[in-house]
Amino acid sequence: MVSSEEETLSLGEETVPSEEATLSSVEETVSSKEMTLSSEEEMVSSEKETLSSVEETMYSVEATLSSEEEMVSPEEQTLSSEEDTLSSEEATLSSEEVTVSSEEATMSSEEETVSSEEATLSSEV
Repeated sequence: MVSSEEETLSLGEETVPSEEATLSSVEETVSSKEMTLSSEEEMVSSEKETLSSVEETMYSVEATLSSEEEMVSPEEQTLSSEEDTLSSEEATLSSEEVTVSSEEATMSSEEETVSSEEATLSSEV
C-alpha cells in the first residue's frame, strides 16, 4: 500500500514542474494580453483626444462661418440699396435726356422760326 502511495506521490512530483511551466506560460500570456489591452486603451484615449480636438475645430469653423454670414447679410442689404439708388439715378438720367432732347427740338424749331422771320424781314427790306 505504501508503495502505491509512493508511486502516486512520485508521479505527482513529476507532474508539478510541468504544471508550473504551464502556469508560468499562462501567466506570461495573460501579462502580454494585459500589455496589449493597455496599449489599445492608450490608442483609444489618444483617438478620443484627436476626435475632441477635431470637434472643437469644427465648432470654431462653424462659429466663424456663422459670424461671416451675419456680416454678409447687411452687406447684401447695402448692395441692394445701392442698386436701387443706381436704378433711380438711371431713371432720372433717362428722364433728363428726354427733357434735353425735347428742349433741343424746341430750340431747333425756334431757330427755324427765327430763320424764317429773318428771311421775311430780309425780303421786306
